[in-house]
Amino acid sequence: MLTPGRIYVFEEWTTQEALAAHLAGPHYRSMLGHMCRSSRSPTTVTKKYRVDLSEPVYDSTGTPRADFVYP
Repeated sequence: MLTPGRIYVFEEWTTQEALAAHLAGPHYRSMLGHMCRSSRSPTTVTKKYRVDLSEPVYDSTGTPRADFVYP
């Protein structure tokens, strides 16, 4: 679902330390300042998700799979 006026930003971080460094960096701080001046608070619209397992959508036969098949 799209919401007019909403910006969707997706980022992927390989470690918690890498995310912490990004959040402490000047680029994030600059963006945070812009968000605070908008009508929405970044603390109510920003979420993070933890993903513990990832693997290709397609298995070794080229078949797309919704389940996780590799240990």
